[in-house]
Amino acid sequence: VDEEVAVGTHRNFHDRILGSYSDFLYSFRWPVLLVSVSTIIACSFVSSTFKPPEKEPFPALFPMANPYEAHSKFVENLVAFPLQLATDPTWTVKAVFGVQAIDDQNLLDTDPNYIGGSIAYDDDFDAANNQLYLLEFCDKIDKPTEDYSCVFQEFDSWLQLQSQSSSPDDQYAINCDWETSIPIETDTFDQCFIAFSELTNSSAVTFDYEAKKVKSITIDTRVDSTLWSPTAEIDKDWRRTEEWSIAERSRAPEGANNFFITSIGFWYLDTFNNIVASALKASYIVVSCAALVILLSSRSLTLSLFSGISIVYVLVAATASLAAMGWSLGFFESCLFAILVGLGSDFIMHFAHAYSMIPGKANKRLRTKHAILHMGPSVLGSAATTLSTAFIMQFCQISSAKRFATMMIMTMVHSLIGSFVIFSVLCSCFGPAEPTKRFNAIKTRIQKGKGAGEHSEKDFPRSIEIAIDATDVNNGSSFRPKRWMTFISYLVAAIIIFVVNFEAYSFVKSSQ
Repeated sequence: VDEEVAVGTHRNFHDRILGSYSDFLYSFRWPVLLVSVSTIIACSFVSSTFKPPEKEPFPALFPMANPYEAHSKFVENLVAFPLQLATDPTWTVKAVFGVQAIDDQNLLDTDPNYIGGSIAYDDDFDAANNQLYLLEFCDKIDKPTEDYSCVFQEFDSWLQLQSQSSSPDDQYAINCDWETSIPIETDTFDQCFIAFSELTNSSAVTFDYEAKKVKSITIDTRVDSTLWSPTAEIDKDWRRTEEWSIAERSRAPEGANNFFITSIGFWYLDTFNNIVASALKASYIVVSCAALVILLSSRSLTLSLFSGISIVYVLVAATASLAAMGWSLGFFESCLFAILVGLGSDFIMHFAHAYSMIPGKANKRLRTKHAILHMGPSVLGSAATTLSTAFIMQFCQISSAKRFATMMIMTMVHSLIGSFVIFSVLCSCFGPAEPTKRFNAIKTRIQKGKGAGEHSEKDFPRSIEIAIDATDVNNGSSFRPKRWMTFISYLVAAIIIFVVNFEAYSFVKSSQ
């Protein structure tokens, strides 16, 4: 006996609206499909321009109208600001001897106190046998200021001054064996250099006092870029510095050939690059995980494919919207993008599950209408609350919060389009009548193979044949497009496709 499944009577206002929308979408599904495919392609090209900034400096925390941000910009424009960056130990670029990075990370380590890689002293560093090289190294690199002297140059001057003094310092007399200049005896160097660094309170030297061994030495240098420079300039300076360091390490003698050059600007660049890479990886993970979850919940490869296409639309469309607004994939955007890519898949997953909820066999029009009617109000309500929250956040003073709100709005808008238009039109055109048929067949074979027992025909649902006509109140609408309406729909679709692709081409061309 055939059974009939109702998709819900249109007693409520939102049921009548959503039912009419479903009928309209089904009637003009092919023009809408053409526009949807064209839009996805156009958004993909536009989103390719959403790249890390090449000429934008470190992002501002507040808008320029904020007094704190205005004062910060005023200080940056002062003549003395570059001098402050060159002399402040926090911002200086340093060449480091005697320290090495240790990557002892174990991906399977579950220790909550483990914080990843670390640094340690380089046991191969030997300052005593490389005194002349270290002194010459200070002349090779660029000085942060004209009057800067590295710790080795200061040590050499101190030796000369103490050796010529009529009343030398006691520490010099005790530890330096009356040496006059670099190089000094290797047996005397460590204790003499340690005594000098203690007298001058030098922060450029670390040592093991009990072992009388110099452990590390830092020498200040400079590059043209700062933390406030565009990432492209920081990256250029880092590459040039790294190339020079590699060449210099190959010429350096044993015991002084493991140095490296670092700065807070280089740390920021490395953090920025990793965040951008993580944001891009997050989009791939979201699409893959969403497709897997939809496959398990809807038990249909076809619906998983449609969901993947729809989620890709949400990602590329939201990204293209931000690119059209003049945004770039900066520090804040990368952090927020990794969070928001997950929001773009929720609505589509609900629609896919609702499409497969009708048991047995039902035509694609009924299943699509069922998904829209049953999930439409919940999805619209969820989007409304999220959009209202994002609207309130637009009044925040912190720029990262405002950007988060803008990205949330773009994600919600395109998530609605992705579920109500992209996914629905794909189901209206190519949706399966029995989305779980293959899964159920495989499940039945497995159960039979395990000897789960025989089942009678009553245990399996019969096919459900549902005819949609004008007299069926559950289908809500007797609308049938006339020929001229169909012609107009294809004409409008052609115009939209031309405009969208032309604007996308113009935008991509102008951004190159």
